[in-house]
Amino acid sequence: MVERNKKTGELTIQKCFHNPTMLYGTLENMIQKKQFNFKWIGLVTTLEDVSEQEKSDLTEKFKKMNAYPIFMTSQELAPYLLFYENIIRPLFHNFKDLYDMKNEYLKYWKDYVDVNKKVADKIIEVKNEHSPNIKTIWIHNCHLLMVPLYVKKMYEEANIGFYFHSPFPSSAHFRIHKNRFEILKSLLHCDCIAFHLFMYARNFFKTCNRLLGFELEFLRGGYFGINFHGKNVMIRVSHIGIEESFIQELTLSKKFKTMSRQFQLAMKPIFSLLQSQIKN
Repeated sequence: MVERNKKTGELTIQKCFHNPTMLYGTLENMIQKKQFNFKWIGLVTTLEDVSEQEKSDLTEKFKKMNAYPIFMTSQELAPYLLFYENIIRPLFHNFKDLYDMKNEYLKYWKDYVDVNKKVADKIIEVKNEHSPNIKTIWIHNCHLLMVPLYVKKMYEEANIGFYFHSPFPSSAHFRIHKNRFEILKSLLHCDCIAFHLFMYARNFFKTCNRLLGFELEFLRGGYFGINFHGKNVMIRVSHIGIEESFIQELTLSKKFKTMSRQFQLAMKPIFSLLQSQIKN
């Protein structure tokens, strides 16, 4: 998040999503342990116009954090968000019907695709400038459904993973979307697609089967996937974990011990009542 300091007028970067129980905190912990060297790419949205010099200064600050921004004003991003909030997000949570899919927000599909193209272009730009040999690209959630297609067009050797942080709708819901085929074919340019629950994975491969005719295959190594014109797309079900070291550190802290004692004292009358009822 970027904020302007009211006193100095300088734009500063505020870190978000630092909670170790969330995905971003887990990845940051992995970086600190030097297990991986991630490079982050994402949108930086401002409520005001930012000068080219300010963009350049912010870009240098972001680079020190291994992050590479795509600058857009809130006005530029508005049509994309209208499409996402009113079409994509409700659809993927099974909240859309046929009547809704004819609404006024469908006209913003092009704006949604344009933002996805910008993200794909930035991925290739960062890859070419900073990590020519990098192949693994990890894309997150429904905001970027078309990114795999455009990345693959520019970089055939890319090993693309896509993680859904949301449900995947039933085929009956998904098939009413006007751009259903474009989205599915873009996702099938990934090498691995992961979901929180098996139900969401099942919805995905049933949708691929009923709309595109692709069959689910069980592959060597104990996983299953979809054969997309000779390329195996692995389907996985996995959850975001919690860092064990974070839990251990938390339970040993003075704050936790104090709160634990306070909780025990507050619950003592209830525990006593429950014990007396059990004895009777």
